[in-house]
Amino acid sequence: MQEEDDIARKDALKSAVVDLTARREVAARAVVECKEEEEDTQRRIEGRRADAAGVDKVFRRELVDCAADKEQGQLLLHAFRRRTPIDDFPTGLEAESIVKATCLLAEAQRHDTLVAEAQGQLEAMHIDLKRLSWVHAQLDRSIRELEKALAALDVRMQRAGSDLDLVLVLKQGQVEVEQAAVATDYTDAQMLARDLLLANNSAIVARGADKVAVLQERLEFRKGIHQLQWENARVALEEEELLQCSKDLQLLRVTKNLQSVIKGFDVGQAAAESAAIEKMMGYHSILHSQYITAKVKAVEQQRVQTRSMIRENAELEEDIFALESAVVERQRLCELQGGGNQGLRQTRKAASALSKVTTHRKLMDLAKAQTREIELMQFELVRLRARTFPSFSQLSKRGES
Repeated sequence: MQEEDDIARKDALKSAVVDLTARREVAARAVVECKEEEEDTQRRIEGRRADAAGVDKVFRRELVDCAADKEQGQLLLHAFRRRTPIDDFPTGLEAESIVKATCLLAEAQRHDTLVAEAQGQLEAMHIDLKRLSWVHAQLDRSIRELEKALAALDVRMQRAGSDLDLVLVLKQGQVEVEQAAVATDYTDAQMLARDLLLANNSAIVARGADKVAVLQERLEFRKGIHQLQWENARVALEEEELLQCSKDLQLLRVTKNLQSVIKGFDVGQAAAESAAIEKMMGYHSILHSQYITAKVKAVEQQRVQTRSMIRENAELEEDIFALESAVVERQRLCELQGGGNQGLRQTRKAASALSKVTTHRKLMDLAKAQTREIELMQFELVRLRARTFPSFSQLSKRGES
């Protein structure tokens, strides 16, 4: 019987080893494939980063290196590398430069998104590779353990072939010795009568039932005590609350509004007040939306004015440069011809023309600023009038009632 069990166990261990070996080979192939995919993803990430670096180089070549001011070029490069929105870029760029910057920024953001996605895939593949490696290691360890068990079983079967079997005749009983996996050791075992064991078990159960009953009674008694304590605390708190409410009611100052509440509330007056409040809220919401619209328009006007002023400043700078060049040329001609007085008059004339242009520009800016202030003051006056209008109507309604 034992020999048949050993043979069956040996066959089961061999089949388990074959199954685990096949699974280990599958896991090994999966680990190799995962490593190849991880390397491919890493190469793709490096390619995306190279593309992003190329976009950065194009931005530096097209915009930063062509900028008139090096500080502005550095600000543009810093904003581009931080992927700042195009509206937050430094001012003073031309329309063509803004279009180029927008295209290059969109391309760089696209490359950044692709790199982030590939990085996420790489991290997921790294986690899968760790899991597959762990599974491969577990399968390898299980195979080694099964091989050890199979070797031990072979040794035991070889020893069992030379051992002698002794047949013992025993009465029917119950074996309570913990059974081992291979051979159970009965060295410290004792044989006891069944009646003695049943009597001891009955006595143990009876004593345990008595102790459980005592504990149950104590539990019920303690529960009743805690319930009474909780009821006393609740009644004391309710008494304290009622005393405080009575004191507050005695010390309460009776006003006209409280008298009206005690005598009865006027439903019509409440409806009229709620209607007036709702009307005022609707009017304020309309004014708020109009205020927001006006502010948005003002911001757009400021932007348009800023762009126009930038263009005008550029034109004025060109005029100044041209006038300065003309003055220098005339001074040279006057020095060559010897006509110092005539050159001086022309220089003064050019300076007066430049001062006239500057004065005209300042007057135009001052007029525009005063116009904007007048518009803002008119809008604020209309808003304040609209804000005070509902309060006057409410006072008139209260006076009529």
